[in-house]
Amino acid sequence: KVLKAIAMSIEIRVIPDYELNVEYKNMKALCRLLGLLIDNAIEAAEESEKKYVDIRMANAENGYRIIIENTYGTKPELAHLYDKGYSTKRENRGYGMYYAREIILDNEDMDYCFEIQENVIVQNINIEI
Repeated sequence: KVLKAIAMSIEIRVIPDYELNVEYKNMKALCRLLGLLIDNAIEAAEESEKKYVDIRMANAENGYRIIIENTYGTKPELAHLYDKGYSTKRENRGYGMYYAREIILDNEDMDYCFEIQENVIVQNINIEI
């Protein structure tokens, strides 16, 4: 994913906590979730003027915290963000956030927050262990 972003001229930073060692009971779901969210972040950043994606990972009091921040071109409609087939991009898209939501709903120890700030989207994933 990092190489994909670089090839698209997107500034991407992955900033893990120095002491980070992720051990999670459903690692397959976590990897799938991160793949979907990072793909969406890269695609949104591609459409913006200042193209960047930051991925920060840290230990939290009772687990882990992952923050994905990216610029965007078209502001997503929050009311439709998780609708199957909704996309700010082209046709035949719009399944990533739908599937991400399904993963989060299937894992009670995952907490997710999507925010739109000034010119960036911030996604927070908290995982309790």
